[in-house]
Amino acid sequence: MIYQVKTDTKPTDFITDITNISDLQYKIYSNNGMELSNENNIATGSYIEVSKDEQTKRYYIVVAGDIDGNGTSGAIDAYAIVLHTVAKKSLTGQYLLAADYNLDGSVGARDAYAIILNSIK
Repeated sequence: MIYQVKTDTKPTDFITDITNISDLQYKIYSNNGMELSNENNIATGSYIEVSKDEQTKRYYIVVAGDIDGNGTSGAIDAYAIVLHTVAKKSLTGQYLLAADYNLDGSVGARDAYAIILNSIK
């Protein structure tokens, strides 16, 4: 899994940051399996398929604070953290990793607060 990707990251920005190895082929897909164009943001649940010599590996992407999988972080994502914290909705997998916004190993009110602060800057 690739996590803590910044919000509003475009596929070309992402690929520029990670591809310094020749002979690799890659495609980035949305969380619903559609290949992303450069007009789209990478979102939590998106994935990259990297191929070399007829072998392909899939890596899921986690965007920091993007709990709803739309490629941005804001009030809805903070609310999802609150619901998780009070056990009304359980976050799992990459969405749980995206919720640990401050990287302290747990998900709670501090993550929600940090997302809200970051979204109003």
